[in-house]
Amino acid sequence: MTDDGPLLGRRERRKLATRHALSSAALQLAVERGLENVTIEDITARADVSLRTFRNFFASKYEAICAIAAHRARHIGASLLERPASGPLWDAIVNAMLEHYQEARGMQSVT
Repeated sequence: MTDDGPLLGRRERRKLATRHALSSAALQLAVERGLENVTIEDITARADVSLRTFRNFFASKYEAICAIAAHRARHIGASLLERPASGPLWDAIVNAMLEHYQEARGMQSVT
């Protein structure tokens, strides 16, 4: 099981990897150069993909930059919804965050 549902096929894993590479490249470039100094062409060059591939995943550089954080927020939110409402909120938040980052670390060591 992955955080994106059942085990994914090769094609789906490649699509997720490409999406992550683009988003990661966009974020890195924005940090290095400042958002206004980053173009989609810069992002595609850093991720080593075509402009068409970028457009298959994102409508703008802003969407690409936010994709990792948006995915993280959805994952943590889903984890919070699965927890019992009777427990302390702070503990639920901390545990959901830790769970997400432990899974993310595990995924990095697998790839």
